[in-house]
Amino acid sequence: MTQSAANIEPIMTWMRERQSSASFEVKEIPLSALDEWHYDDQQGSLVHRSGKFFSVRGIEVETDFGSVSKWRQPIINQPEIGILGLLSRRIDGRRQYLMQAKMEPGNINILQLSPTVQATQSNYSRVHRGKKTNYLEYFNHSSGSRVLMDKLQYEQGGRFYRKLNRNILMDIQDDIPVLDDYYWMSSAQIALLLNMSNIVNMDSRSVLSCMLKKDKKDYPVNTDHHISAWLSAMKNRHHLETKWVALDKLEDWHFRDHHIQHRDEKYFTVVGIETRASNREVQSWRQPIFKETNIGLTGLIIKEINQTPHYLMQVVLEAGKTSVKLAPTVQCSDYKNKSGSVPYIDRLLHDGEILYDQIQSEEGGRFYHFQNRNMVVKIKDDLQAEDHFIWVTHNKIVDLIDQGHLNIEARTLMACWNALNNHGGYQYD
Repeated sequence: MTQSAANIEPIMTWMRERQSSASFEVKEIPLSALDEWHYDDQQGSLVHRSGKFFSVRGIEVETDFGSVSKWRQPIINQPEIGILGLLSRRIDGRRQYLMQAKMEPGNINILQLSPTVQATQSNYSRVHRGKKTNYLEYFNHSSGSRVLMDKLQYEQGGRFYRKLNRNILMDIQDDIPVLDDYYWMSSAQIALLLNMSNIVNMDSRSVLSCMLKKDKKDYPVNTDHHISAWLSAMKNRHHLETKWVALDKLEDWHFRDHHIQHRDEKYFTVVGIETRASNREVQSWRQPIFKETNIGLTGLIIKEINQTPHYLMQVVLEAGKTSVKLAPTVQCSDYKNKSGSVPYIDRLLHDGEILYDQIQSEEGGRFYHFQNRNMVVKIKDDLQAEDHFIWVTHNKIVDLIDQGHLNIEARTLMACWNALNNHGGYQYD
């Protein structure tokens, strides 16, 4: 089945039905109104009464990377490793994937397509005393399922402190009951949905990025050895040290009963929300969430070199990571005010042929209305890679994802672009 032949109208109809069949209400409330959360004076952080889920802590960062050498900020500390699990099986000779229509409080449009299982350890261990996680048994290796892929990947390093998830793909042979909020989809259908804004959520895009297939032809300008040596040099060249700081001791941030906000109202704000949902494991809850104030930008510049598409990647070192990771050519927040101040941003926005340009939401369980404009732009003229940048082919990016070297922004952008450009689909198809 080609992308053009894939029919997504039944999926869109089903999603509209799921949206209308459940009630979902989100409203902003003061942090002081979070009845199951409290400020821990000893830690200086916002914590859940169970001690599970996540906490909001203050962090001080010192680094020799970038233009700012020292700062303090709130950050999400969630030491549990979550599961982003996708069930698959062959139907009429073609592999299909069981996607979930999941409502998240931070989603710009409430409902998006998530993996079959998207759950933290606290959630699937039922710390919230709610209903069990559907289909979880197929990911514990005891229900006739077979592991096709199981990879640890980091989440956003600027908002999460060293947060990891297992990105899992499981193969099943038998027919299983398909619950109302779930739908079998082909890779061609998923590809079309990825070419739309705010339909496939960040966690699904993360899993799909780990499944990318390599091209048959690949003539890299930089060898594997050169890229590995360059990455090692970057890791050795830069350092980052962090220490915990009480939330009420964060310079440049105002910690009030209602919210935690930067004094210049930049970056993000920590607010409280109350959620009521008829189709979730727990039907009502309150939590802190990171509210974004602007749409960010993640963009890749592509150039044909040696008859092979090359991507211009950069290294970044973020507060929640232990070492540098590869990121898209451009990765920034509030990009409309960054002209001339971010390398290659003007080339991305104003030069070349736009191959992909969609708004995509970030993770809706911890971020409220956090969106990035995702772009892929092809240029024809010569472009030298500045310091901290390197040209990498598609096949090498597949290897680097497998090795855990790409950040979440680069991985999810590659998932979107790979689907649209049809590099060959997923390696398990």
